[in-house]
Amino acid sequence: MEVVVNMARRAHIVVTVKEENIEKKLRQFKKKLEREGVLKDAKKLSFFESPSLIRRRKRMRAIKMESIRRTNMLVGCTIPGNSSRGNSH
Repeated sequence: MEVVVNMARRAHIVVTVKEENIEKKLRQFKKKLEREGVLKDAKKLSFFESPSLIRRRKRMRAIKMESIRRTNMLVGCTIPGNSSRGNSH
């Protein structure tokens, strides 16, 4: 049995079940859904959000991230995900 989920702007999520534990594969499938953000997108699309609210949400997130960057620069920390991994020349 093969389970495939395809949403717009997302990659296929495939979990192949041969003769293994179905519960284990179901947990693996749920983890893949969570990592890909499929459920988050589905919840976001379940109600209408006006363009002005979308812009406002993005602007507020940008303000929050800028505040975090400034705080981290003062403390001397780095933001996870923004560091260059493996480039310590």
